[in-house]
Amino acid sequence: GSNPGSTSTGNIPWTSSVIHTWGIVSNGMVSIDANDCAVVESGVSDVAVEVTIATVRNYDALAVRYVDSSNYFRIGWSPNLFVYKIVAGATIVILSEGSPVAAFTAGDVFRVEVVGSSWTVKKNGTSVYTFVDAANPTGTKHGLGSASNNITAPRWDDFKVYAL
Repeated sequence: GSNPGSTSTGNIPWTSSVIHTWGIVSNGMVSIDANDCAVVESGVSDVAVEVTIATVRNYDALAVRYVDSSNYFRIGWSPNLFVYKIVAGATIVILSEGSPVAAFTAGDVFRVEVVGSSWTVKKNGTSVYTFVDAANPTGTKHGLGSASNNITAPRWDDFKVYAL
């Protein structure tokens, strides 16, 4: 696979969970292949992970508390909010994309905050969903999750990870 190099701040290398290709187009991240995660090592598990949605594609997401491709949280938009927990390779639905909790569009800032077992999802700074789950407390990688490919337009922009 191919990765888009390193983050613009901190020069932290992106790694891909499988052999798919990621890249940068017009200063935004694109996924050339489907069903993959690109993550960076942050060194912390209590974080705020944030991205500006450049283009809405079904099942794009943030990968949070990523341990490996079989153990992480996948929290994203389709365009409705969804929350999945992947444990030992099995997907557990915490919130289905069929639940109209919040819908996301291009330009929205999508943010996930987790401290201990308390999770908050925010849309443009406003809390839209909270839940409690203690899984993957040692997961210190965070990044982007793709479920559909699109080389023509960037889908994520301004990706950030903050220690909380």
